[in-house]
Amino acid sequence: MFCCYRTQSRKRLPSFMIATQNKMTAKPAKVTTYTKTIICLPQSARGFGKSIPIPRGPQRTSLAESGLIGKVCLTSQMSPAEIFGEIRSVFADVMNNETDFPFKFLQGTGKGCKSLTCLSLSSKFQWDAKQVNSLGEKCIYILAEKELTLQEVKY
Repeated sequence: MFCCYRTQSRKRLPSFMIATQNKMTAKPAKVTTYTKTIICLPQSARGFGKSIPIPRGPQRTSLAESGLIGKVCLTSQMSPAEIFGEIRSVFADVMNNETDFPFKFLQGTGKGCKSLTCLSLSSKFQWDAKQVNSLGEKCIYILAEKELTLQEVKY
């Protein structure tokens, strides 16, 4: 018995065409979203030393009542200007709706820290959402570099 199977020959594309096809099917970059509680400390919190105590108990309550605690949502696609704008939008009332209100990010002085310190940054440093997110496990602290418009902030 003789069987004859019809075989189809597959045409192979040249390698340069395969590479082009792979580029067209590339997946877009994944967008990561970071949501954090953000606390704005008034200029008076700085005092005379380099370290700033983390507000707890009545101090934290006072900050909340003054509108200095909020939530911020940042994405990995945001530019530094968009990140700063988003943070300013949370505190627009106390920052006089200024689009360029100056503030600095604060970082804890170590694991299980009880105080914060201002970061020293190079002149070419650019913030991105991942770096801002890494400033705090539970929340991010910023320090206002100008007076805020508040009725009463007891710090």
